[in-house]
Amino acid sequence: MRVAILSPVDLMALKMLVSSGETLPSGMGGYNVTNYVYERISRQMETDVITLIPNQTAPIERWDGGLLRIWTVRRRLGGMCRDLYREETMLLEQVLFEAVPDVIHVNWTCEYALGAIRFGQPFLLTAHDHAARILIHFPLSYFINFLIALYTMRKATLLSAVSPYVASFVARISGRKAVSIPNCVKSDLLKISSRDRGRASESVICSALSWSRLKNVKNALKAFRLFLNDHPEFAYHLMGPGLEHGGPAYEWARSKNLLDGVIFLGNLPQGECLRKIQDAKIYFHSSLEESFGMPVCEALLLNVPVVFTRQARGCAYCSNNGKYGIMANGHSPQSMAAALKEAYDNARDDNLLREGRKFALSLCDPGVVLSQYQGLYNKLAGCRALARHPAS
Repeated sequence: MRVAILSPVDLMALKMLVSSGETLPSGMGGYNVTNYVYERISRQMETDVITLIPNQTAPIERWDGGLLRIWTVRRRLGGMCRDLYREETMLLEQVLFEAVPDVIHVNWTCEYALGAIRFGQPFLLTAHDHAARILIHFPLSYFINFLIALYTMRKATLLSAVSPYVASFVARISGRKAVSIPNCVKSDLLKISSRDRGRASESVICSALSWSRLKNVKNALKAFRLFLNDHPEFAYHLMGPGLEHGGPAYEWARSKNLLDGVIFLGNLPQGECLRKIQDAKIYFHSSLEESFGMPVCEALLLNVPVVFTRQARGCAYCSNNGKYGIMANGHSPQSMAAALKEAYDNARDDNLLREGRKFALSLCDPGVVLSQYQGLYNKLAGCRALARHPAS
């Protein structure tokens, strides 16, 4: 069964799986889907990745690697909402005609879903965001995409979401069940042995975020300053887009005199990011909205205590409603600083760390996630067969 996965993808993580992979563009992120693709290929499952690339010269390009085929499709830099992604959806439709997949799996609810609808075959739509919550934070810039999401969720053949939090919203909008299937981690992460917390390397707090209002980095920096007053030996490592030295987060922190103890690392490869999390004493996720909370799950799998905001409901899900992490009010630096102190005080609770790892594994185990999706693919293939040969 060849499955076409339409999604933003980190192509740099897949370049070794196709010929001439060194010529691949970097892609538009989506490393949770990238993990899933990697695990499919490692299990000898035929897969097409169809992904949009900003301002690509050719309309469509293709890389082959036997089990994996990567199709990159040109995405305009602006003006897409004015015509409801017409150019992008026409190209996505063309790729689907050429790829001839057995199953179509669309991730996210806007342009990729519109392309699948235009193609006209049954498809699975996985929602990665709570569209109504995103609209609250970005009422003007997201409004057209919000309307598109409402439309595509009603048109999809089958629906899934990355957490019960998002699945309940999708079910309300579509009037149909949305299956909750978590994101998966790479199998490589599960091979990392649980470390001895008594030998934790440095006095480091780390965060994998971005310079976005929703990621709440400003309050995270204020919270770290309050924590630093009691623990001056600590450093705060910030990873992600916009968090590089000299970048916008750095300049804001400098203007507020909040640079002490902060190391701005910027965007790092996934493997290096995970090593930074593993070496930290606390993982701190200040985001105000998360549909799942992948870094929180990864930190738990690495036996690292986690702090996150109660507003980010996906993070609560990843930690069994806060049982294996410490929740704080993301709008209050004082609350977040107190949570960091509590995490520091509890960092040697090995039983809690073991149970947290076990719970995270029950969600993100790649074999379990692939099996859940395969069940939906089998159902979708049946829908497609029925569409081709309706009962007389």
